[in-house]
Amino acid sequence: MVFVPRMPLGRDLLGLGTSVARAVPSDLLVALASRFAPADIVQKLILAGIFVLGGWGAARLAAGASIPGEATGARLAPAAAAAGCAAAAALFVWNAHVYERLLMGHWALLVSYAALPWVVRAALDYRAGRARVHRLVAALAVAACGSPPGSVIAAATALAVVAGRPWRRAGAVLAAALVLNLPWLLPSLLRPGGVPVRPAGAAAFASRPDGPFGTLGSLLGLGGIWNSLVTPPGHGLWAWWPGFAVVLVVAVVGWREILRRWDRGAAIGLLAAAAIGLLLASAYAVPALRGALDFTIAHVPGGGMIRDAQKFVAPLALVEAIGFGAGVERVLALLSPGRWRAVAAVALVAAPVLLEPGLAWGAAGRLGTATYPRQWRQARQVMAADPQAGAMLVLPWHLYMGLPWNGDRVVLDPAAAGAGHPLRAGAQGGGVGRVHSAAGRSAAAARRRGPGAVPGSRSGLRRAVRRAAGHAGGRRRPARTHHSGVGVDRGATGSSPLAAPAAIVRAGRRREPSMSPTVRVFISLAVGALLLAFAASLTLVTASSSEPTSKRPLVIYGR
Repeated sequence: MVFVPRMPLGRDLLGLGTSVARAVPSDLLVALASRFAPADIVQKLILAGIFVLGGWGAARLAAGASIPGEATGARLAPAAAAAGCAAAAALFVWNAHVYERLLMGHWALLVSYAALPWVVRAALDYRAGRARVHRLVAALAVAACGSPPGSVIAAATALAVVAGRPWRRAGAVLAAALVLNLPWLLPSLLRPGGVPVRPAGAAAFASRPDGPFGTLGSLLGLGGIWNSLVTPPGHGLWAWWPGFAVVLVVAVVGWREILRRWDRGAAIGLLAAAAIGLLLASAYAVPALRGALDFTIAHVPGGGMIRDAQKFVAPLALVEAIGFGAGVERVLALLSPGRWRAVAAVALVAAPVLLEPGLAWGAAGRLGTATYPRQWRQARQVMAADPQAGAMLVLPWHLYMGLPWNGDRVVLDPAAAGAGHPLRAGAQGGGVGRVHSAAGRSAAAARRRGPGAVPGSRSGLRRAVRRAAGHAGGRRRPARTHHSGVGVDRGATGSSPLAAPAAIVRAGRRREPSMSPTVRVFISLAVGALLLAFAASLTLVTASSSEPTSKRPLVIYGR
């Protein structure tokens, strides 16, 4: 995850430069925000907002599927409903998908992910006639401020929820989504030569299994990303699956209640969106579909968006989260008040953290801050003072690479984002990128001569920058994680004295109904499965934190 101290404003932020409009308009919004606040503060606000916005939205969506008090007793419903909302919020923001995308640096995709519950809630209200389309457009606008794929996922999910008679609602959602995505759609359509797509990228970025149940099982567990270096420790192991099976069973129980409480068409639409996302994410694992996917990515306009298809599990994550929240409420409402119900409530609400303990403390120290060396600031000042416009050549040619002052962690090259000159050439993986025509000859000559100005270049290449291997002098500070509990208010009952008692009757204490041994066994097994998953994951988290950081590139083409 790369944030530069002050991102320069330029054509690339609008998708009109040499770069593909993959970060439009998110990078532009960050560049504007860095004019009013330091970029590191902007970064922290965005990351904190992802967890707050996503968790709050999932909790509100789960509250809309709450069980009526008459069904379980008015006194028990508030405590069960609070636990259900907390469980839904925890599962939505604390899972393998969030872990992997954070470590990949895909914060913009997570912004759209956090807006997804608000999009679905606004779509439900719009379908039911409780709100006008403006609320849905506002939620879709927040999703569009993230990444283009995340915005498309949110719009498609909203379209699935509102689909049905009258069809004008679906038309309004489609029109709003089209307008909100124009900032990146227009530059992509008008780009000379189209958006470049590598056919090899489909296989390189396909979903991968991270456990014993193959690609489909990994995606059901909200993992399965192509980069094994960012898989959560312990995720997908045999010891992990019994605990996650408890979550899935509770989510199925919750969805039985949601189908009774929600509009049937809206609920089926959300389930269909999750199923289609799961199908897209796992399609490359089916040999018969690989040819069709390769053709779509290489030849269909916009087909490259289905590359790195694991991101399409976002609707599935929401379906599992709100189902789990409604299921927790239902299970707790069926249990008798007492110690066993308290144990079940604590275990179920804490289940997402028990399953993925590696996300705590800044992904066990993998997420932290690094200070740019003094030489980077000096190089940027020299290029900013140059009165002649031109491009910048960065050496060595790697798009993703490890930097000494960042603990040799592989990150997106920050030179392209922090300098005020466009990047002329770059490379992916361990090989040197191919630059056509005069730009290639000038770049090759620049590399032989070393850093400095490139004389006689006709490609507009003004400066070549060679990174200094200096250290920042600052320590990396792991991100802090704050935990919050859920309080339960217990009411007190009162009694009024009788005016003229005919006799004195000693009031006996009402006995609560006893819980059957079978229910106690099931609760014990569920808690044991979650603790087993926690112990296995925590052991691997501790072991992985002592391993050296990998310096190999994320993707190497042509091998």
